Formats: sequence, structure tokens, C-alpha cells
Amino acid sequence: MSAGVNSSVGTVNDEVEVYARYHYKRYSYLIALVHDLLPERKSRILDVGRGLFTNILAAEYPNVTTLGFASAISAMPMVPKHIPHIVFDLNGAQHKSNWTTLPQFDLIVFAEVIEHLYTAPELVMSMLSSSLAQDGYCIVQTPNAVALHKRVLSVCGRNPYERIRLDNSEPGHFREYTKHELVAIGRYAGLTVVRHEYKNYFGVQGGALRKLAGTLFELVTLPFPSLRRGQTIVFHKL
Repeated sequence: MSAGVNSSVGTVNDEVEVYARYHYKRYSYLIALVHDLLPERKSRILDVGRGLFTNILAAEYPNVTTLGFASAISAMPMVPKHIPHIVFDLNGAQHKSNWTTLPQFDLIVFAEVIEHLYTAPELVMSMLSSSLAQDGYCIVQTPNAVALHKRVLSVCGRNPYERIRLDNSEPGHFREYTKHELVAIGRYAGLTVVRHEYKNYFGVQGGALRKLAGTLFELVTLPFPSLRRGQTIVFHKL
């Protein structure tokens, strides 16, 4: 686990501590991937969705900008206010005339956001792609729509996906995606896939029985990567 991940988790308040622990392994995986893609620390990075990972990025890359809701600054007080924030609801990408003008970035981190959007992701990715510098990268992280535990729930007659929430200020998962769908979304936006990986990097919340089930699922998916809980895809703009 990188020092950046440890320091960021160690400074959050109690309200978000559970969230930080749940994503601990994912943050570590993600920052290692950023290091691999961007060895140059002066690179320009856009973090879509201001949050804990913004701190991890900013600790090592001085040129980080965030994008998202206007409420993100007050909702994420643990992120230093000097980090620039571009206000834009990605669902507004439905119409190109509404796209916000973005500066050019060497890397866009689009992690655990795409599943929260009700607008077609092809439109959102096209807008983000327009702000990618030539030879830039876009990292998309999102749950695996066909992970093993979701298949098991379906067989048991239970819907593995949450219902649309009554409070739309904190939208849940409107739609989850498969690898094939993510590849198609990136191609629509004019991007090339350079890497894709399934990972079990999410934590397990709940009691001992739930955690035992999580451990068993991880063991079962070791030889079957496509059944793992999370996935990360890297797009390249040539």
C-alpha cells in the first residue's frame, strides 16, 4: 500500500472512514496504475468526482483538477480548497451544446462514476475525450455487471441491482457495464483500449457471515477473472 493511500485514509473523519476502508485496495491499485501511465509528475490530471482519491493524486501530482457537482467542495471538506474544481453535471452531456469547455489533460481518472449516470455514457465519454491531450489516457473504473455474486443472486430470483433512490441528490447505480460494453463506449468516443483488468479490490461490509461469503467468492473467482467484482479499463487517445 502506497504512502499516499495510507496518509489520505488516516486523515478522513469518522463519517467517511467506512468508505475509505471499503475502497482501500482499489485506491492502491489505482494510484499504482497512474504512476505507470504518468511517470512525469508535472502531468495534467482531471479527477472526475472530487473525493478521497483526489488527495492521493494531489500529494504526488501538483496539477490536479476535479470535475463534478457544485456541492462537491462543501461535501468533500477533506480535499484542499486550492485544488481547482470545474462545476458540471455529467448528465448534461446529453446535448453537445451543453458541454462545458475543459482544458487539456494528460490523464482523466473516471473512477466509480459512470455507473451513477443516467445519460448515455457514449455522450459523456465523448465530452471527456475532447479534453484529452494527444497521447493522453482515460482510466475508467466501475463494478463488473456480471460478477459472480450478481449471477448467484439472479439465479436465486433476487435482483442484484439497487432500485432508483428516492433522494436523487445521492444517485445510486443507474446502470452497470460489462467489459464488452465499456470497449464499445470508448470506441464511440474515439479512444483505443490499451488495458483491461478484472479485480477484487472492493471491501466487504457487514457481519462475519457476509465477510466469509466475500472471501469465498474471491477464492472461487481466482481462476475466473471475468467473475470478479471490479474492473478497470484504460483508454488511449492517439
